[in-house]
Amino acid sequence: MKLAILSALLAAGSGSLGAIETAKGFEWNDITPTESLVFHDCFGGFQCARLDVPMNWNRTDGKGSRVAVAIIKIPAKVPVTDERYGGAILSNPGGPGNSGITSILEDGKRVQAIVDATVDPPSASSFKSGDKYFDIISFDPRGMNNTTPQVTCFPDLVARQAWDRAMASEGHMTSSDVAYATKYARFMALGSSCTARMKIHGEEEDNLLDHMNTPHVVADMVAIIEALGEWREKEAMRLLDSPTYREYTISSGHQKLLEDPRESGNDRAAIIKRTSWRKGEEKLQYWGFSYGTVLGATFAALQPHRVSRLILDAVVDSEDYYSLEMKHNINDAEAVWQRFFYFCALAGPKGCPFSSSPSDTEASLRQKFDSLLSDLERQPIAVLPSDNFETYIPDIVTVSHLLEYILKSLNEPAIYWPIVATVLHDLYNGNGTSLAIVKEKEFVQTPPCTKCEDPYSPSCQQPRLGEDPMRSGSIWCSDAREYHTTPQDFKDTTLRMMEEQSPLFGRYWALRKMQCVAWDVKPKWKYSGIFRDIDTAHPILWIGTSGDPLCPLANAHKMSAAFPGSRVLEQASQGHCSPSAPSVCTARHIRAYFQTGVLPEDGTVCEVGYEPFQELKSAQKLGYSGEDKKIWDALKERFDGGYRLAGVIGASESSAALNAKE
Repeated sequence: MKLAILSALLAAGSGSLGAIETAKGFEWNDITPTESLVFHDCFGGFQCARLDVPMNWNRTDGKGSRVAVAIIKIPAKVPVTDERYGGAILSNPGGPGNSGITSILEDGKRVQAIVDATVDPPSASSFKSGDKYFDIISFDPRGMNNTTPQVTCFPDLVARQAWDRAMASEGHMTSSDVAYATKYARFMALGSSCTARMKIHGEEEDNLLDHMNTPHVVADMVAIIEALGEWREKEAMRLLDSPTYREYTISSGHQKLLEDPRESGNDRAAIIKRTSWRKGEEKLQYWGFSYGTVLGATFAALQPHRVSRLILDAVVDSEDYYSLEMKHNINDAEAVWQRFFYFCALAGPKGCPFSSSPSDTEASLRQKFDSLLSDLERQPIAVLPSDNFETYIPDIVTVSHLLEYILKSLNEPAIYWPIVATVLHDLYNGNGTSLAIVKEKEFVQTPPCTKCEDPYSPSCQQPRLGEDPMRSGSIWCSDAREYHTTPQDFKDTTLRMMEEQSPLFGRYWALRKMQCVAWDVKPKWKYSGIFRDIDTAHPILWIGTSGDPLCPLANAHKMSAAFPGSRVLEQASQGHCSPSAPSVCTARHIRAYFQTGVLPEDGTVCEVGYEPFQELKSAQKLGYSGEDKKIWDALKERFDGGYRLAGVIGASESSAALNAKE
């Protein structure tokens, strides 16, 4: 039984997208990149396209390399000819460089359930004027994942994972002078080799690294929304000229007869006018997370007239980002982690495995944790393999492994703190198995490529879920102002500042800036990074949680001040981005914004319907009905999967996740 549990957890690792592709028989390379959007069925219920765009948007000679941007869409529940069609909402999951394809495959349908009108079509009897239904769209940014060409700092994933394991084995950078020097030398080697590896010679070709920072991605977004406008016009004409369209409109209830003069919104001329491509004037509807807020803010600064709806969720201080100063990232991380002990004490031994007595308090649990850290710092724990030697290898777990995992858990406490509680319980009792399992999950091996001779070709660079440090750095470091440092300067300035922000986690966040120590790329097009008094065509909605470990709520207020008329919505929870905790209130404001453009009142704070170590209740138990029930069901679906996962590794039967599972 235990072997099956461990196998299930490891199977939930980073190879799921490849499994989807194999199961569905879909290959991105089967789609020919085109300058107009041509969608193909993919992944069962989704549509995919590859948009052909210039690598260098500033070239005027029509020559140079091209980029094929991978795009995925969840079609709207009504056709483009329906007056309830609300257009496309573009999404970016952050990173920089995280896969928009993966984010839509995992969460796109829940996003659609939140932003769409309350009642699903066709339902002519319940149709309300102004109801809208949206396409949900995302893309892989240039250089990343399924978009080609790709940044390839390693020859294949096996080499990449060898690097990961070596990094993990060295411990944190402050554990010793040797560890610090080794980390610094590693990133010197990686940055230099990556830029050299991607360098292309020749007058007619462009170097990808020179053309993949944020302003170039903004230009790609403009190309995407323009191509969507062109597609919308063509799709409307295709439907109107289809011999089956009249029968469709009668039987589906989506529209009245086109010939009925009393329904002016649905006659042919009105449909053509409504769906026509507004060339050069198409506007953006967007929901961006974390780095996606930098992308959205930069879009708004460069294309303010194109802003229709912008939600920027978990707000990065974009000026701080472009300066690479990193003064406003993990300021609240320690406070978020302290809440773990509060909620664990509140749940007690029956809900939180790390609590061993009903008399445990927030303070006593923190003291217990600090004692565990000291013990683990002095002596890592040896972990033996499973009985049949198939599940995981002989290993050790260290204080560095624990703190790295805790830092990741701060992004979604409601889901992952039950796992952390089990890990801490086991470690405190001398058992490192559960931590070894979650550690090993990061290193699921991908076999070497066998279908091509060139290991550097795109078909051999299989997508990896989550962030690739140097792929992310190729955007992060290229966006920043010119950066020069030495090992001692880095230690005295960046590392010290990061540890002042967060004594526990600063040493890990500093690694992000260390990516840039040998990055010598100078992009051909850079943004100043200054945001002041930017008037957008429609005001922006900024969203932040009360305790975000990576993007403090203060960032949202600072950025909002640079965009007159915009508003900040606070969600009273811990975690990175508003979906980290389910809130019907937040979802209602998001829906209202996309449906009507209305913003929350100043000072609005939304409560959440779930906290760590609590049972995730049904809509009926919470008293939700109608629109709120639909929203809660969509939110709950996302958390059910994570909540069940929390019970997978539970060595302690007192885990709240195991209790809920039973």
